[in-house]
Amino acid sequence: MHVVFIALSLLASQRAATFEEAKTLATNGDMPILLYAHGSDWCSICETLKEDVWDQESDVVGVVFVSIDVLETPTDESNAANKGFDTNKVRTFPSIVALTPSGDIMGRRAGETLPLDAEGMQSSLRAFSAEVLKR
Repeated sequence: MHVVFIALSLLASQRAATFEEAKTLATNGDMPILLYAHGSDWCSICETLKEDVWDQESDVVGVVFVSIDVLETPTDESNAANKGFDTNKVRTFPSIVALTPSGDIMGRRAGETLPLDAEGMQSSLRAFSAEVLKR
């Protein structure tokens, strides 16, 4: 029973507060990063989906979750949290970007490939994470 618990805890997804922390967790756990790019000060649908889906997701395992807030007027705090990730690589918001532990892009879901309703977003997130974990 103890071995099963350890195996499940190793597969559990983790959440990082910053991109640099996500890279460290991903490297230590040999897991991909799932990054949610949003703009809290200008994209209301981004924030709704972040709160209703991204922050609540618990069925996706084996990845490191991190959100990157791309503000119209960046703050020292947002710059520190986003450090190491080139936000210019995101052109459509919201976006989900899959990265290797070293930060190389494995794939993305954005624009017309990302539903803007909670149920569709949840389904898309789970399907995309399953694709990423197969690589």
